[in-house]
Amino acid sequence: MWSDATGDNSGITYLDCPTKEFVNNVILEHSVFENAGEPGLLAEMTNVQILENVFTNNHSNTIPFGDNGGQIDLTVCTKNALIWKNTFQDGSVSPNGTTVDGIELHGTYISVIDNIVKNNSGGGINMDGVQHILVTNSDPKTGSFGNGYSGIEIGHSSSTFRTTEWITVDSAITTRNGQYGIWSDTSNTTPTQPVDHLTIENSCLSDNTLASTYLVNLGSDVTIKNNQVSGCGPK
Repeated sequence: MWSDATGDNSGITYLDCPTKEFVNNVILEHSVFENAGEPGLLAEMTNVQILENVFTNNHSNTIPFGDNGGQIDLTVCTKNALIWKNTFQDGSVSPNGTTVDGIELHGTYISVIDNIVKNNSGGGINMDGVQHILVTNSDPKTGSFGNGYSGIEIGHSSSTFRTTEWITVDSAITTRNGQYGIWSDTSNTTPTQPVDHLTIENSCLSDNTLASTYLVNLGSDVTIKNNQVSGCGPK
């Protein structure tokens, strides 16, 4: 499934978003997306709800594009989105070696609530150039677990993306991932802007292979508290 503004948007950046008109007020629910070579959903939308869908093994054959990415990709002009009670699972390595994240985010004002993001060859939830993001798991059976990289990944990889900031990870579950529970490092990307206004609290960061967190180049407004690093998460 694909959505974008009309016209040529090949070079669009976040600075262009106010000048474009996007599909608005979208509800995507109770649907199944599986085995797409590129994302099951690639979208620039405003006011979108993604509810109780199942995404399996999408973005799993990226020839000829050769791009790592998510089973869904909410791109740079996406604004006001709810991702609730979906499953993003079993994203396999492409024949050309690219990997699959469960969820890929580049937009603003996005809430990621009570999703199961599991067994993807890349990361669980990957954010780059985002602002005003909430990740939470009130249902203890949900979370980001068993992914090849980290359960939650927070980056800023390009000057075409807005500054990554205003992210809240509260009561989230990210366990048994191949690298870290939560990873963030913008020190080796261009520009090297720190991630600021970041809160990680009340979350389960148990049994990740390398460590519960890897957090480098953070800003001055960061809160990390009340997280559990062992003995928690889905069984």
